[in-house]
Amino acid sequence: MARTPELQRFYGTKAWQDLRKVRIIEEHGICQRCGKDFSADPSQLIAHHKEHLTPENLSDPKVALNPENVEIVCTKCHAHYHDNRGYIRPPRQVFIVYGAPMSGKSTYVRQNAEDGDLIVDLDSIFQCITPAPRYYHTEQVKRIAFGIRDYLYDQIRIRNGAWDTAWVIGGLPRKMERERLAARLGASTVLIECDKAECHKRLYNCDDGRGLEWGEYIDAWFRDFQA
Repeated sequence: MARTPELQRFYGTKAWQDLRKVRIIEEHGICQRCGKDFSADPSQLIAHHKEHLTPENLSDPKVALNPENVEIVCTKCHAHYHDNRGYIRPPRQVFIVYGAPMSGKSTYVRQNAEDGDLIVDLDSIFQCITPAPRYYHTEQVKRIAFGIRDYLYDQIRIRNGAWDTAWVIGGLPRKMERERLAARLGASTVLIECDKAECHKRLYNCDDGRGLEWGEYIDAWFRDFQA
């Protein structure tokens, strides 16, 4: 998958997410390459453009949003496909993936990140250092968790390590805060589009431990959001 900022932003749009969802339903959650059934976990499926998407044809709906140009493949087959093409991605890029709670930020990163990438996600940091559920930020260790996150930010800023692409996941509704972090990390930003009603619907239907208080987080994000 190409990783230019323009293309990554396209993959976060509602139009693309809706098309991906429709194509997965049409293919019954089955990888068109290996035939494996992923209907129980469609996050493992990638909507792949047969005609390779580029900044030049990105605005052409006959290419970018044409269902006939989109095949559904699993992550393993997708990596194999790019290996066969010999496609080389530009290294050392950083993407800040932001959006409302329940918008699908983590899912987006899982679908786009590959071996050799670095992911900074505060929820995952808390989960690693406490026995509490994933989405419960234990007050006693907040200072440590934020310290770990800031350390990783510094490693990204100086491009330390051999990672290919870094992904930073966060809500970041305020424009100034996003721009400040992007400037600090030398990053591009990707908004995961999702309206408030859909975020609340996903919260109601989820079973990952997020309680009703997350509805307040969703409302607060949309109240504070600055495009």
